[in-house]
Amino acid sequence: TVAIAKSLGKLTSLSYLDLGGKNYIGYTADDGTIALGQSLANLTALTYLDLNNNWIGYTSDRGTTALGQGIVNLKLLQYFDLTYNNIGTTDDIGTVALGQSVANLTDLTYLGLSLNKIGLTADDGTIALGQGVANLHFLSHLDLSKNSIGFTGRKGIKSLINALHALPSLQFFKFLPNTISIEMVE
Repeated sequence: TVAIAKSLGKLTSLSYLDLGGKNYIGYTADDGTIALGQSLANLTALTYLDLNNNWIGYTSDRGTTALGQGIVNLKLLQYFDLTYNNIGTTDDIGTVALGQSVANLTDLTYLGLSLNKIGLTADDGTIALGQGVANLHFLSHLDLSKNSIGFTGRKGIKSLINALHALPSLQFFKFLPNTISIEMVE
């Protein structure tokens, strides 16, 4: 996995990358995800990135942090799917890095983050994600369903609600089930 991830960084004209579907990039260690994050930093022509179902974040947040740092340069990215990984499982540092980097993906129209563990260990990642998403004015599809948002606090939910007000192009938003109550959003 590491060798393939490192090789991808040399494909600087690549615009479409689909690594979705049980590639187990982050299953046994973060090395594959870290190498992928480092390679993604070079793929500035990328418009489509699918990393669903890869166990990213399963062993620690180091891989998710590297991934966040790697996507910051992907200014042309329109489609980004991280569905069905383990983001937020071990710590919130990777989710924070991801949220901060997402803010730079201003051409993004699709963001899939369902079936992760965002919000499980702390609220900081959800807050950063809300702040990052608020910058995505072309975003039409946002899926945050089946995470743990609200499990550790209400500030993350409020950050996401504020972000929704800044998304004029949003047509699809899926949020439930997460751990929320009416009191949290008041």
